[in-house]
Amino acid sequence: MESEKPRRGFVESVVYSALEPGINSSLHVFLNVVLVLLVVLWIGLLFIVGFSIHLIILAAITLGLLAVFNWFMTELHKNPQEGLSSTSGAPQHQDTDDSTHLKTQ
Repeated sequence: MESEKPRRGFVESVVYSALEPGINSSLHVFLNVVLVLLVVLWIGLLFIVGFSIHLIILAAITLGLLAVFNWFMTELHKNPQEGLSSTSGAPQHQDTDDSTHLKTQ
C-alpha cells in the first residue's frame, strides 16, 4: 500500500520550499510576484512623493534583481545538473601531476 503525499497549498509549498534545498515553481512565482509588486510600489511612491533619485535607484535595483533572478532560473532549467554537484562552487580539477603517470621502462 503506497502512501500518497498530501497535496500542499501555495503558501505551504512556498514555506516548505524555503526550508528545503532547491527551488520549486511556487517559490519562483512567489518571488516574481513580490519583486513586481515592489517595482510597482517604488513607481507609485515616485508619483506620490514626486521626483526622487532614491526611488528611481531603488526601482532600478529591483528591476535588475528581477531580471537576474529570472535569467538564473532560465539557465538552471536549461541544464539542471551542471555545476550544482560541487558544494564549494569551485570547478573540480583532476590531479595532473606528470610524475605519477610516468611509466617505468
